[in-house]
Amino acid sequence: MFAQNLTMTGLNSYSVSVPTAGPYFVKGKISLPTISNGGGQSLCVATITNRTGPTTVYTGLPGAEGFYVDTPCAANDVLTITFSSSAPADQPPNVIKAVVSVGSGQ
Repeated sequence: MFAQNLTMTGLNSYSVSVPTAGPYFVKGKISLPTISNGGGQSLCVATITNRTGPTTVYTGLPGAEGFYVDTPCAANDVLTITFSSSAPADQPPNVIKAVVSVGSGQ
């Protein structure tokens, strides 16, 4: 069984190499700026790609506070989680925070 947990900050990317072939999941909880706390409207989008493809396996909705996707992987595939946004509220360093888990099985 494979499991990796990570904390991400800002509009960045993080890559995880999976060791064996099989089904994998990627899930995350995103903390975004909000209008009520003076941060403005977030348009942060989470995208997950398999670099070995390269194939996009998930694209989230702008401003979504979480995500989950199951994806089949070959041994040594590299899954990349990317947060992007053009909204001014999302641009300051560390305003986007996320806890992400990548694991085998479903």
